[in-house]
Amino acid sequence: MLSKNKKNFCGNSLSSPLRNSKLWGINSVKNKKGLSEIMGYVLLMLFVIIISIIVYQWLNSYVPEDAIKCPEEVSVLIKNMNCSEIAVGETKKEIYLNLKNTGNFNVDGYFIKATETEEQKIGTQDLTRFFNLTASESSGVSNSATKFGGALKFYKSLEPNQEKTAIFDIPNLEEINPYSIEIIPFRFQKYKNKNKFVTCGDAKVLQKLEGC
Repeated sequence: MLSKNKKNFCGNSLSSPLRNSKLWGINSVKNKKGLSEIMGYVLLMLFVIIISIIVYQWLNSYVPEDAIKCPEEVSVLIKNMNCSEIAVGETKKEIYLNLKNTGNFNVDGYFIKATETEEQKIGTQDLTRFFNLTASESSGVSNSATKFGGALKFYKSLEPNQEKTAIFDIPNLEEINPYSIEIIPFRFQKYKNKNKFVTCGDAKVLQKLEGC
């Protein structure tokens, strides 16, 4: 009887460490599996956050900014303007324009277009291409302006009460008969630490051209 109990005791004592080691192994595998699942969730969340940031930045660059407007006090005046026929080499129409800044803000340039009838209220003929820089400078205003796309940009901003002169030579072959001249000034304004091009449509000037 004693030997039998002793045998059972020895058997139990030997099997117990094996059983514990198996249980530890199973728990260890479960722990590793649980840890890997947690790490997978963390990495997935991190990936989603990074993608969200990238998408937000991309969409933000395509969201249109609020329209930038010129100050109401932007104003220009055609102080003097005339047109004459010149027959040197080829016959052409020469338009002399003297523009004055009558507002409270600097102006950096302007669009200039012509109408061809009294009924027209919007200029349709772009005169920028006929700008004569040499003649404009020889008229007494040095470095007046330069072509800037479909407009004229002053080398130096036109400050309040300042004037600039420009001359435009239109060859008769162009078959343009300007009736009135339309001037729309523009400015470069600071917006979010950047210089933005702003057209001052409310400061438009339309004046009849004499002589042509």
